Amino acid sequence: DLAVISGAFFLVAIHHDVALIHIAQWIAPVYLALLLSKSYQTFWNHPDQGDYFRLFRTIFLGFLASWILNSFSPTINLGTTEFFLAFCVTFTGMVTERLALYFVRMELIKQHTCSPLRGTPPQNVLLYGVGLGSATYLNYLLDHVKKATNEKILGLIDRDLTFRYGYCYGYRVLGNLDNLQEIFRKTPFQKIVLCKDDLTDNERNFLKNFCRAQNITITRFACNENTEHE
Repeated sequence: DLAVISGAFFLVAIHHDVALIHIAQWIAPVYLALLLSKSYQTFWNHPDQGDYFRLFRTIFLGFLASWILNSFSPTINLGTTEFFLAFCVTFTGMVTERLALYFVRMELIKQHTCSPLRGTPPQNVLLYGVGLGSATYLNYLLDHVKKATNEKILGLIDRDLTFRYGYCYGYRVLGNLDNLQEIFRKTPFQKIVLCKDDLTDNERNFLKNFCRAQNITITRFACNENTEHE
């Protein structure tokens, strides 16, 4: 983070005859704001949307303090445009850092899943239901690396045609139940995880018959809270 902030200020001050001490004075309020915030207490492998908004607010307040201090400087007064550019570069750089942590972790899991050194190949899995259930299941895999390396998510299906051939949670919606045979023919899968309970009786029977004929396992994923009894 310190390198990103420093690089942003060096970038905007490149056309100014600025001493390093002045650049350090600009950097200090921004980095101090980060240290006083919860940014370094956040586990960026599992971020929430609110974490990025808090990061934006922290950087903004830090740059605001830096700009105010710069306004009282008798030697050099860096313009508002330069400060705004440095703010944009800093925020973009820090968000990129934090997103990289998440994607590197995902890529390492994916590479381990597809590694030819594995004794048994992972099973191909199809998720049914675009919604919080699917999102929760994907997050569940992130917390259970052993299970994640044994499953390769092919994509999602949903009875709602609105989602058809779109992308949700980084995976493509491959169609609805009518497309199961086509999907299976292109890439055989061994498991379907039901993440939403909105199938009619006819659709549920169709799914069971299809999976029975192709020897596919059907599981239901649900997040339940149970009371622990002694």
